[in-house]
Amino acid sequence: MDIDPHNPNANRRGRPPGVPNKVTTRIRDAFALLVSENLDNLSIWLAAVAEKDPLAALRVITDLAEFSIPKLARSEISHEGVAAIPGEVMVVIHSKDPPKDPGAVQHPEVG
Repeated sequence: MDIDPHNPNANRRGRPPGVPNKVTTRIRDAFALLVSENLDNLSIWLAAVAEKDPLAALRVITDLAEFSIPKLARSEISHEGVAAIPGEVMVVIHSKDPPKDPGAVQHPEVG
């Protein structure tokens, strides 16, 4: 959007630092309202997705979380000047029920 060069009230410096974008704020608020008004439905929908594909249900949760929880920056852990050692993180989900997918990977300590 071009600034009218003849308008003495035009803000030529843009939005000041720290002032949120109005459109982005309205969209976030609308999404938060949509989610809050459908919490019961979300549980039903998530359960239906999880029944067919638990990993897809987990992706739905993480995708929705992006709209309400700020993303954390990646961190590097070091000890006394020693660079971080790359590694793996294992997430274990404990369940009372056996997996519906016979090919699902199970941790040896879990069921």
